[in-house]
Amino acid sequence: MDDLQRQFIGTWRLLDYSVENLETGVSSHVLGEDAQGHIIYTPEGWVSATLMAANRMPNSTDRLARYALKDKLTAGGIHDLTEEERNFALPFLLASFGYIAYCGTFTADATHVHHQITEAFFPAYVGSTATRSYRFTEDRLLLTAEAFGGRDQVLWQRVPPPGGVA
Repeated sequence: MDDLQRQFIGTWRLLDYSVENLETGVSSHVLGEDAQGHIIYTPEGWVSATLMAANRMPNSTDRLARYALKDKLTAGGIHDLTEEERNFALPFLLASFGYIAYCGTFTADATHVHHQITEAFFPAYVGSTATRSYRFTEDRLLLTAEAFGGRDQVLWQRVPPPGGVA
């Protein structure tokens, strides 16, 4: 691992996540102004990132009901669900709109960090490389990228190691 990659190593807490619509120039906090998350870079070259809306609607913890509903959806689609089953599914759907997660390996060059995604909440991300411009300032890391018609800006703050020893 080179010195460029070493500066990323550690755990970072989300401070701010905004997306600017490149067509209109309007910026918004798509996960809310109180979004939460962490990104972790390991010395072995792995990255894991999670971001979420802070106050997502609670959903059922009944795994068996969830799996049965998934099987029914897979077999017949949403039109085969009863109203009760659709109401059961709705919190899961809404929760998914407020959550981003992926992991994989990373490399860095003088201006960009590259996340080679191996697992992700969104299946379309698997096998892709998410390239972000980066800037370090003291204990902060700003990642920016243009994708899907928007300019993402994600500001992270380094989390001190347990016990406060760096």
